Amino acid sequence: MTEWVYCPKGRGYLHEGDSTSTLLRHFKTNSVGIRKSDDGVASVAWLIGTNETWRVPTKDVIQVDVLETGDKYPKKICNICHCLLPVDDFDPNQNNLRGVVRRPSCRKCRTDIDKRAPKTRQANIGDTRAHRYNRAFYLFRAPGPEHFGTPPDQNHNGKNLPTQRYRTTLV
Repeated sequence: MTEWVYCPKGRGYLHEGDSTSTLLRHFKTNSVGIRKSDDGVASVAWLIGTNETWRVPTKDVIQVDVLETGDKYPKKICNICHCLLPVDDFDPNQNNLRGVVRRPSCRKCRTDIDKRAPKTRQANIGDTRAHRYNRAFYLFRAPGPEHFGTPPDQNHNGKNLPTQRYRTTLV
């Protein structure tokens, strides 16, 4: 069975293949991962949020039961950064019979999502309706190529018809 752990200190040595880095590096605190091995001094854990394997001192690795995390429990795992955080770090999303349902991503990750979120379809429709009812903006269209007459040499039947240069149409 897999042993789920989290690292509250957020530091360790990057472990690639059979070699381990000699530099102490930092990753997000409370990162959740799976313990691959433990030799008593250090544990090798694959952290989900970084998708990297780290060698972390055993005293800095704490086992967690992931089935006892969520809205009903005091801690919850963020679905973006994969860190074990208190439930208060998640914004409420809905209310139901059992209490408050919170968002799956923490406040910090949620602000990043909201900054880069594209406009929704509903917002785009609202913008087009605002322009449609703004008649001063759409009163006259600029003349397009279909509003210009043809040159005299391209008229039908070789007749020189007067060319129609500008024609504005009401929408």
